[in-house]
Amino acid sequence: MTTKDTEHKVEFPKLLRNHLAYIYNARISFKSEELYLGDDNVLGAFRHRKWNPNVIGMHTFSIFGFLFFCTGLTFGGNTCASNFEIIALSRMALARFLWSQASTIARVLRYLPAISTSPEPTPDEIAQFTPAVADSINKGVFNSDGSRIPPNFDHHVDDCLYVDVAKTLRQTIASSVLALYLILGFPDASKGIRDCVSWEKFTTTFSHRRHCLGWLILRNEIVSSNGSGPFYGNIV
Repeated sequence: MTTKDTEHKVEFPKLLRNHLAYIYNARISFKSEELYLGDDNVLGAFRHRKWNPNVIGMHTFSIFGFLFFCTGLTFGGNTCASNFEIIALSRMALARFLWSQASTIARVLRYLPAISTSPEPTPDEIAQFTPAVADSINKGVFNSDGSRIPPNFDHHVDDCLYVDVAKTLRQTIASSVLALYLILGFPDASKGIRDCVSWEKFTTTFSHRRHCLGWLILRNEIVSSNGSGPFYGNIV
Protein backbone atom coordinates (compact mmCIF):
# COMPACT_ATOMS: atom_id res chain seq x y z
CA MET A 1 0.00 0.00 0.00
CA THR A 2 2.92 2.37 0.66
CA THR A 3 6.50 2.73 -0.50
CA LYS A 4 9.39 4.80 0.77
CA ASP A 5 10.01 5.90 -2.81
CA THR A 6 7.00 8.24 -2.65
CA GLU A 7 7.43 9.37 0.96
CA HIS A 8 9.01 12.58 2.19
CA LYS A 9 12.77 12.42 2.63
CA VAL A 10 13.79 11.62 6.21
CA GLU A 11 16.00 14.50 7.32
CA PHE A 12 16.16 14.25 11.11
CA PRO A 13 19.35 12.11 11.33
CA LYS A 14 21.50 15.09 10.29
CA LEU A 15 19.88 17.64 12.59
CA LEU A 16 21.96 16.95 15.71
CA ARG A 17 25.05 17.86 13.71
CA ASN A 18 23.27 21.01 12.48
CA HIS A 19 22.41 21.87 16.08
CA LEU A 20 26.05 21.52 17.14
CA ALA A 21 27.11 23.69 14.21
CA TYR A 22 24.73 26.44 15.36
CA ILE A 23 26.14 26.20 18.89
CA TYR A 24 29.62 26.67 17.45
CA ASN A 25 28.48 29.67 15.42
CA ALA A 26 26.78 31.13 18.48
CA ARG A 27 30.08 30.90 20.35
CA ILE A 28 31.77 32.77 17.47
CA SER A 29 29.33 35.68 17.91
CA PHE A 30 28.95 35.50 21.70
CA LYS A 31 32.49 35.00 22.88
CA SER A 32 31.94 35.74 26.57
CA GLU A 33 28.22 35.06 27.13
CA GLU A 34 26.73 31.85 28.44
CA LEU A 35 24.95 29.75 25.82
CA TYR A 36 21.80 28.22 27.26
CA LEU A 37 20.79 24.90 25.75
CA GLY A 38 17.15 23.89 25.51
CA ASP A 39 14.73 21.44 23.96
CA ASP A 40 11.09 20.44 24.11
CA ASN A 41 9.19 17.32 23.13
CA VAL A 42 5.98 16.76 21.16
CA LEU A 43 3.49 14.75 23.22
CA GLY A 44 2.28 11.66 21.37
CA ALA A 45 4.07 12.89 18.26
CA PHE A 46 3.10 10.25 15.72
CA ARG A 47 -0.55 10.26 16.81
CA HIS A 48 -1.04 13.72 15.34
CA ARG A 49 -0.81 12.45 11.77
CA LYS A 50 -4.01 10.50 11.06
CA TRP A 51 -4.56 7.55 8.78
CA ASN A 52 -7.16 7.71 6.07
CA PRO A 53 -10.25 5.97 7.55
CA ASN A 54 -10.13 3.45 4.71
CA VAL A 55 -6.85 1.97 5.99
CA ILE A 56 -7.37 2.11 9.76
CA GLY A 57 -8.45 -1.53 9.62
CA MET A 58 -4.92 -2.38 8.48
CA HIS A 59 -3.51 -0.94 11.71
CA THR A 60 -5.19 -2.95 14.44
CA PHE A 61 -3.76 -5.02 17.25
CA SER A 62 -5.07 -7.14 20.11
CA ILE A 63 -3.91 -7.04 23.74
CA PHE A 64 -5.49 -9.23 26.43
CA GLY A 65 -8.56 -9.79 24.30
CA PHE A 66 -9.15 -6.13 23.48
CA LEU A 67 -9.02 -4.94 19.87
CA PHE A 68 -7.33 -1.57 19.30
CA PHE A 69 -7.60 0.58 16.18
CA CYS A 70 -4.69 2.92 15.44
CA THR A 71 -6.05 6.13 13.96
CA GLY A 72 -2.60 7.76 13.92
CA LEU A 73 0.80 6.73 12.64
CA THR A 74 2.32 3.62 14.18
CA PHE A 75 5.91 3.07 15.26
CA GLY A 76 7.71 0.80 12.83
CA GLY A 77 5.61 1.74 9.82
CA ASN A 78 7.56 2.67 6.70
CA THR A 79 5.63 5.96 6.46
CA CYS A 80 5.94 6.88 10.12
CA ALA A 81 9.01 9.08 10.42
CA SER A 82 8.79 10.48 6.90
CA ASN A 83 5.18 11.60 7.37
CA PHE A 84 5.99 13.31 10.66
CA GLU A 85 8.91 15.14 8.99
CA ILE A 86 6.32 17.40 7.34
CA ILE A 87 5.14 18.59 10.76
CA ALA A 88 8.71 18.88 12.06
CA LEU A 89 10.04 20.89 9.11
CA SER A 90 6.98 23.15 9.13
CA ARG A 91 7.50 23.85 12.81
CA MET A 92 11.17 24.63 12.29
CA ALA A 93 10.41 27.17 9.55
CA LEU A 94 7.53 28.78 11.44
CA ALA A 95 9.51 29.04 14.69
CA ARG A 96 12.32 30.86 12.87
CA PHE A 97 9.79 33.37 11.54
CA LEU A 98 8.09 33.83 14.92
CA TRP A 99 11.46 34.45 16.58
CA SER A 100 11.61 37.91 14.99
CA GLN A 101 8.00 38.85 15.83
CA ALA A 102 7.45 41.15 18.82
CA SER A 103 4.11 39.53 19.75
CA THR A 104 5.38 35.95 20.02
CA ILE A 105 5.85 35.78 23.80
CA ALA A 106 2.52 37.43 24.55
CA ARG A 107 0.64 34.99 22.31
CA VAL A 108 1.83 31.98 24.25
CA LEU A 109 2.76 33.37 27.68
CA ARG A 110 -0.12 31.76 29.60
CA TYR A 111 1.03 28.32 28.55
CA LEU A 112 4.69 28.71 29.50
CA PRO A 113 6.01 27.53 32.86
CA ALA A 114 8.36 29.71 34.89
CA ILE A 115 11.93 29.23 33.71
CA SER A 116 15.26 29.95 35.34
CA THR A 117 18.85 30.11 34.14
CA SER A 118 22.08 29.18 35.79
CA PRO A 119 24.28 32.10 36.94
CA GLU A 120 26.29 33.90 34.30
CA PRO A 121 29.89 32.64 34.09
CA THR A 122 32.57 34.37 36.08
CA PRO A 123 35.55 36.04 34.35
CA ASP A 124 37.68 33.03 35.30
CA GLU A 125 35.16 30.66 33.70
CA ILE A 126 34.94 32.82 30.58
CA ALA A 127 38.71 32.61 30.25
CA GLN A 128 38.31 28.83 29.98
CA PHE A 129 35.81 28.95 27.11
CA THR A 130 37.06 27.12 24.04
CA PRO A 131 37.64 29.86 21.44
CA ALA A 132 35.62 29.73 18.24
CA VAL A 133 36.92 31.60 15.21
CA ALA A 134 34.94 32.51 12.11
CA ASP A 135 35.95 30.88 8.84
CA SER A 136 34.60 30.54 5.31
CA ILE A 137 31.78 28.24 6.47
CA ASN A 138 31.10 29.26 10.08
CA LYS A 139 30.60 33.02 10.30
CA GLY A 140 28.59 33.40 13.49
CA VAL A 141 24.89 34.09 14.00
CA PHE A 142 24.67 37.62 12.65
CA ASN A 143 23.95 38.66 9.08
CA SER A 144 26.09 41.22 7.29
CA ASP A 145 23.53 43.93 8.14
CA GLY A 146 23.85 43.16 11.85
CA SER A 147 20.53 41.36 12.20
CA ARG A 148 20.47 38.15 14.20
CA ILE A 149 20.06 34.74 12.59
CA PRO A 150 17.38 32.91 14.64
CA PRO A 151 18.08 29.52 16.20
CA ASN A 152 17.66 26.56 13.85
CA PHE A 153 15.00 24.85 16.00
CA ASP A 154 16.42 21.57 14.73
CA HIS A 155 13.77 18.87 15.01
CA HIS A 156 14.98 15.33 15.67
CA VAL A 157 11.71 13.36 15.21
CA ASP A 158 9.67 14.70 18.17
CA ASP A 159 12.43 16.70 19.91
CA CYS A 160 13.03 20.36 19.06
CA LEU A 161 16.53 21.59 19.96
CA TYR A 162 17.67 25.18 20.40
CA VAL A 163 20.32 27.34 22.02
CA ASP A 164 20.41 31.04 22.86
CA VAL A 165 21.83 33.68 25.15
CA ALA A 166 19.90 34.90 28.20
CA LYS A 167 18.62 38.06 26.51
CA THR A 168 16.56 36.21 23.89
CA LEU A 169 16.11 32.78 25.48
CA ARG A 170 12.45 33.33 26.41
CA GLN A 171 11.72 34.49 22.86
CA THR A 172 13.28 31.27 21.57
CA ILE A 173 11.22 29.05 23.88
CA ALA A 174 8.03 30.92 23.03
CA SER A 175 8.73 30.66 19.29
CA SER A 176 9.15 26.90 19.53
CA VAL A 177 5.95 26.40 21.53
CA LEU A 178 3.82 28.83 19.52
CA ALA A 179 4.90 27.27 16.22
CA LEU A 180 3.80 23.85 17.44
CA TYR A 181 0.45 25.16 18.70
CA LEU A 182 -0.25 26.94 15.43
CA ILE A 183 0.36 23.72 13.50
CA LEU A 184 -1.23 21.12 15.80
CA GLY A 185 -3.72 23.28 17.68
CA PHE A 186 -3.85 25.20 20.95
CA PRO A 187 -4.85 23.22 24.05
CA ASP A 188 -8.63 23.28 24.48
CA ALA A 189 -10.24 20.78 26.84
CA SER A 190 -13.75 21.77 25.70
CA LYS A 191 -12.90 20.57 22.19
CA GLY A 192 -10.86 17.58 23.27
CA ILE A 193 -7.58 19.15 22.12
CA ARG A 194 -4.88 18.17 24.57
CA ASP A 195 -1.62 20.04 24.97
CA CYS A 196 0.79 18.85 22.28
CA VAL A 197 3.86 19.93 24.27
CA SER A 198 5.16 17.31 26.67
CA TRP A 199 5.62 19.61 29.66
CA GLU A 200 6.42 16.63 31.90
CA LYS A 201 9.67 16.22 29.96
CA PHE A 202 10.39 19.95 29.81
CA THR A 203 13.35 21.05 31.93
CA THR A 204 12.64 24.55 33.21
CA THR A 205 16.19 25.30 34.37
CA PHE A 206 18.52 26.25 31.54
CA SER A 207 22.29 26.08 31.66
CA HIS A 208 25.32 25.39 29.48
CA ARG A 209 24.64 21.64 29.66
CA ARG A 210 21.68 19.63 28.38
CA HIS A 211 20.89 15.94 28.09
CA CYS A 212 19.11 15.30 24.80
CA LEU A 213 18.86 12.54 22.21
CA GLY A 214 21.03 10.29 24.37
CA TRP A 215 23.88 12.80 24.46
CA LEU A 216 25.02 15.19 27.14
CA ILE A 217 26.03 18.49 25.57
CA LEU A 218 28.43 20.43 27.79
CA ARG A 219 30.11 23.79 27.45
CA ASN A 220 33.19 22.23 25.92
CA GLU A 221 32.16 18.87 24.55
CA ILE A 222 29.39 16.41 23.79
CA VAL A 223 29.47 12.96 25.34
CA SER A 224 27.18 9.96 25.14
CA SER A 225 24.77 9.30 27.98
CA ASN A 226 26.89 6.38 29.22
CA GLY A 227 29.90 8.67 29.69
CA SER A 228 31.96 7.75 26.63
CA GLY A 229 33.09 10.45 24.26
CA PRO A 230 33.69 13.13 23.31
CA PHE A 231 31.56 12.66 20.21
CA TYR A 232 32.73 15.55 18.02
CA GLY A 233 35.51 16.69 20.35
CA ASN A 234 35.49 20.20 21.80
CA ILE A 235 32.76 22.20 20.11
CA VAL A 236 31.77 25.17 22.26
